[in-house]
Amino acid sequence: MIPWKLSVKNQKITRLRDQAAPEPNGIKRLVKAAGLKGNRTAKRNKALCMLLYTAGLRRNEAISLNYPEDLALDRSVIRILGKGKTERQEIILPEKSVEALREWLDVRGNEPGPVFVSLDRAAKGDGRLTGRSVHRIISSLGKKIGYNDLHPHALRRGAITALLKKAKGIYDVEECLDFSRHADVGTMMLYRKRQDSLENQAAMSRMLAADL
Repeated sequence: MIPWKLSVKNQKITRLRDQAAPEPNGIKRLVKAAGLKGNRTAKRNKALCMLLYTAGLRRNEAISLNYPEDLALDRSVIRILGKGKTERQEIILPEKSVEALREWLDVRGNEPGPVFVSLDRAAKGDGRLTGRSVHRIISSLGKKIGYNDLHPHALRRGAITALLKKAKGIYDVEECLDFSRHADVGTMMLYRKRQDSLENQAAMSRMLAADL
């Protein structure tokens, strides 16, 4: 019908990676396995899993949390430094995540410093849990419930995947993308009010926590 072809130069090719993620029931079993022993390690790992899933956090966002400046649990709020960001933003946690975080802080103590610390006596520096340690924790917990290659980002993927299913007819795709805090949420996101976004994020987190 037409004598010309459409060609876009320098278009980047995005390689698709394996997007497999645990179903909500798998996440529920993971959280249960994390807190099973009820000791300090269990309380830390459970709180970590809850934040990674219900808030859709990246592992670096979780381990960069500092006490007390990044926590306002009286308002169910944490302040994270998102990927590529220079200022911290507020995330509202569901009640179950706040409870898990409070239980961890009760045994962690109220000393200023990293929220998630290594419980290894030989920990270096300020004792902040490293990304590699988080990977090891999630991988170990995954194997206990039958996942042979579970990694921290799978919890974030699982959260977003579950949310897209659960939020159908309640929140649109743009709002779900806003929850995920991806950089490429589209021009429309520039016109949305932050308070509306924050309230939606809080409601979405509560929806995810309801499965746990």
